[in-house]
Amino acid sequence: GIVQSVFVGSRNFNQLKDRALTTDFQGTRESASAGSPQISDRVGSAGSLRSADPWVGIWKLNPARSKLQSAPAANIRETLVIYREVDPDTAEITATQVRKDGSKVVEWKCTVPKSGGMQNYLRGAPDEGVAIVKTVVDGDTQYLTYLHNGKQFDLAAIVLSKDERTYTLSMKFKDAKGQPHEQTEVYEKQ
Repeated sequence: GIVQSVFVGSRNFNQLKDRALTTDFQGTRESASAGSPQISDRVGSAGSLRSADPWVGIWKLNPARSKLQSAPAANIRETLVIYREVDPDTAEITATQVRKDGSKVVEWKCTVPKSGGMQNYLRGAPDEGVAIVKTVVDGDTQYLTYLHNGKQFDLAAIVLSKDERTYTLSMKFKDAKGQPHEQTEVYEKQ
């Protein structure tokens, strides 16, 4: 019942092995008051257990709450977006599809600066000529402009909910015939 240590960020096998073989902290187990877990003084000020960045985590597409232009493929079980903090200034975003057979396919992956203002980053392979321009309006709203060989073809607004448990991606675009469409994707934090 005593938390021995807390790791924030990744560790290699040897670091985990050394920690696992260290003598346990010999403290007094305290009963939980009002149902809240107790953390030993040894951990105390080891830092926040939750990232200060509300976007960090695994987000799952909820098709029932989304307005999609095309039905999800029959062999796809779920769509996940993983937002991982690389360092205080950088995040890594990975969009993954989980197939019904349990296999995972990475749709795209990119590393992005977390600071505000206009930022550019690539989606997919550099030779595809596809780029995304991100404008951070505030901590809860971002605008993404998708460019292909310098020509804008999508504009998406991403808005984080007040409780930081969902975000909505709203996109306006034109199809091959030039007809305007709107698509909304709702992602829920796992």
